[in-house]
Amino acid sequence: MEVVTIMSTYSNDLRRKVLTAYLHQEGSKRALARRFAVSLRFVRDLLKRYRVPLLFVINS
Repeated sequence: MEVVTIMSTYSNDLRRKVLTAYLHQEGSKRALARRFAVSLRFVRDLLKRYRVPLLFVINS
């Protein structure tokens, strides 16, 4: 019998909360990962994905 693990995706709301907390400097990437119960890799990947658009918005 094969066991299939279904990985749930994170909601846009959670992504927004992590990004907002990071922009408000509410903790390190590791601290935010612990606070929101996600992996450090998730936080890093999320920030990489939004780095360019965020810089554009901040500099506008």
